[in-house]
Amino acid sequence: MMKLAEKVQRYLLNDEGTVQAQKAVALELAVLAPAEYTEAVLLKEKGITIGSELLSVSDLLTAFVKEFQLVRSVQINLDQKECFNKLVAQEYLQEQLAILSECIGKLREIKQQEGPKWRKLSDVDFTVYAVDQRREANFAFSAFIQKFIAQIPTKKVPPTEERLREVEQVTEGFYSHFGQNMHSSNLYFLANYCMLDFIKMPKKNKTMNEEHGFLTPRQLAERQRRELSALPAELNYNRTKRLFPELLPQQRCTVNVDIDLEKA
Repeated sequence: MMKLAEKVQRYLLNDEGTVQAQKAVALELAVLAPAEYTEAVLLKEKGITIGSELLSVSDLLTAFVKEFQLVRSVQINLDQKECFNKLVAQEYLQEQLAILSECIGKLREIKQQEGPKWRKLSDVDFTVYAVDQRREANFAFSAFIQKFIAQIPTKKVPPTEERLREVEQVTEGFYSHFGQNMHSSNLYFLANYCMLDFIKMPKKNKTMNEEHGFLTPRQLAERQRRELSALPAELNYNRTKRLFPELLPQQRCTVNVDIDLEKA
């Protein structure tokens, strides 16, 4: 297995291999010196950070989040064991977590100022948001899917298998990052995307003839308008009067009684 020094010499200094291989080596160096590479990428100054010109904010953010999770898991395992120089190792891991956390915060701030540059579902990356920013991520994804995904022309709709794979990747990515499912409205949009070819079929009565047909919101509103002959309040009153008459207020019958006050 090639050592890191040999990789740096071959891919970065000698400029050999593909761009992906060079970027992978640069990310290995960035994880070892997160603060220096963060400053180099944000300020666009190379300095002593070899290969930083190949990296973007998204590249660093993804690598640092994975490294943070790895260091955190090592820290949890270390807390449950008794070993030599445990205190020294705990202090080192805590320092690494603090450095990574600070770098992740800076990168996320820049990323949010730029806004998510999603154009297709495969571009969606929720790690640019902090765990407590689930609301912001839901809003951003809702705007993205309505602007780009819902407007895909019929001729450019991807195959069903590809759409199902993309939707599964997005929903699993959201849950793994935030620990909760995304908002129901976004799940509704994704469900429509899965059936986009069926929904955009030119046949007006397609929902009536298919095996698993359904009514679109417009069809459902039209059907309700035509079927209901009275207002919902009137229908509720008649239904209650027929099924539960005792629940309705009872009208009192009063009889006028003449009272002779003098005799009383």
